[in-house]
Amino acid sequence: MPGPHPLTDDESAYYHLDGDLVVPTLRTQSSWDPNTQQGPPVCGILGWAVGRVPSLVPMQMVRLTTDLWRPVPRRPLRVEWAVRREGRRIQVVDVGLCDGDVEVAHGTALRVRREDGEWPDALHHSERPPDAPPAIPAAVRDGVAVGSPFTEPSVPDESDGAGFLRSIDGIRDDGDTASGRPVVLWARMRQPLVAGEPTPPEGLAGWASDFASGLAAYLDASQWMYMNPDVNLHLLREPVGEWIAIAGLTWAGDHGIGHGRARLYDVEGFVGSATAAQLVHRWPNPGD
Repeated sequence: MPGPHPLTDDESAYYHLDGDLVVPTLRTQSSWDPNTQQGPPVCGILGWAVGRVPSLVPMQMVRLTTDLWRPVPRRPLRVEWAVRREGRRIQVVDVGLCDGDVEVAHGTALRVRREDGEWPDALHHSERPPDAPPAIPAAVRDGVAVGSPFTEPSVPDESDGAGFLRSIDGIRDDGDTASGRPVVLWARMRQPLVAGEPTPPEGLAGWASDFASGLAAYLDASQWMYMNPDVNLHLLREPVGEWIAIAGLTWAGDHGIGHGRARLYDVEGFVGSATAAQLVHRWPNPGD
């Protein structure tokens, strides 16, 4: 198997297109393994691929299940898609990222027809659950670049694993990793998902969904690893703007199994939810 693809000098996006290939830049680089890609760009590019599939009528993606079957290598990957169920009310789409003949990540999307008109009775009913966003930081309202909440300023861009961590603006508005309390993270991409294209809502929502995995992990990160082999995203509506708030909780259970759950918001309110299964295990000791 070939090694990682050389990192492009142009890091103004997570991916560049080359025919039916998506070519990752340094900004996809995983903090777990510098030769692989971090989960959010992978989930985002699968959402982007769903949005490119034609439909018989205008539709909205309401569910995206991402299966991360293997570590996603940091080299050009082929995008494949197929319509599993076609219809004018419901469509089911499969999308995949392939490393040669091996599919490394797979997405299954459910899309439903978008009805014309507005629905004030549904939106303003007295029994409707509250959907106001968490407190919106001033930097989010003003669109200010704030830097990543996951790196120290002293970490250079070329450090192993710094690629993705340097790709986001984020404000941890509530909670703290390792406390077990719910965490609210406002996050946005510093660059588009695909070079030369505006990031579509399916791509932004997919990107944000992966944060549901271990956002509020409470076990000591120097001793424990949370790995999510899947992400399930459900959308009430498409997100607007650049910023997404992820309000997450994480549980670690028996037998090395964990569960992550998050509500997703934009500045206008509730967007949807995401869940992730987790493999929870200790980091190996040196020499083991």
